[in-house]
Amino acid sequence: MNCRYKVSIVSYLNTIPFLYGIKETGMINKIQLEYDYPSKCAEKLINNNVDLALVPVVVIPKIKNSFIISDYCIGAEGPVESVCLFSNEPIHKIKCIHLDYQSRTSIELLKLLCRSYWKVNPQFLNLEFNNELSLFDYESILIIGDRAFDAKYRFKYSYDLSKVWSDYTALPFVFACWVANKKLSKDFINEFNKSLCLGVSNIRKSLCLIPEVKNKEIDTWHYLNNCISYSLDAKKKLGMNSFFSQINL
Repeated sequence: MNCRYKVSIVSYLNTIPFLYGIKETGMINKIQLEYDYPSKCAEKLINNNVDLALVPVVVIPKIKNSFIISDYCIGAEGPVESVCLFSNEPIHKIKCIHLDYQSRTSIELLKLLCRSYWKVNPQFLNLEFNNELSLFDYESILIIGDRAFDAKYRFKYSYDLSKVWSDYTALPFVFACWVANKKLSKDFINEFNKSLCLGVSNIRKSLCLIPEVKNKEIDTWHYLNNCISYSLDAKKKLGMNSFFSQINL
């Protein structure tokens, strides 16, 4: 490879296997790796600040010359545990839901489920970055990523959006894909995919990248091995296309 592509990866626990593979294969030395939350990954790719990113699938149509370059994704075939609507009221009594600023795909998934599955019409309010410290002060809020693990102890009700989607459609859900905003070299794509494959095939070994205190707080092996589904297979693509069609993408 003659260039070092700029790559943005989500800095959540669920990308630890990807990161492990990228490091173990030496790919880390061949790219400029940046760590971001999902909506920031999307922003960077849309604005051409990076060449490749793990982006929320809902933004793919907004990216000029978008290319899904990997056989791997962040997906789920049932409960995902890290994308949840938390509330102190049951779903049919919720009047207003605050939306995590780090999210893009999960926001659209929540709106779809409210409209088509629960048949409710709450008000949706976007949170800004400076509201981060008060996430648990809201009556109802969508929270994604590692912060969701703490949130489940702070609210009376928890709705796992991936599980609800599965109940609604009997399909898996894809939250994020590896997407480029330009054609990348075939050699790079092959090598990058091999690094991801190595990581996904060695989830238990990848736990070494997680601080010991985090492993004690969360059953990370269960989460990465049973909740996250990494293969972007035909059924996940079917689920992704179903999602796109229902939100008119």
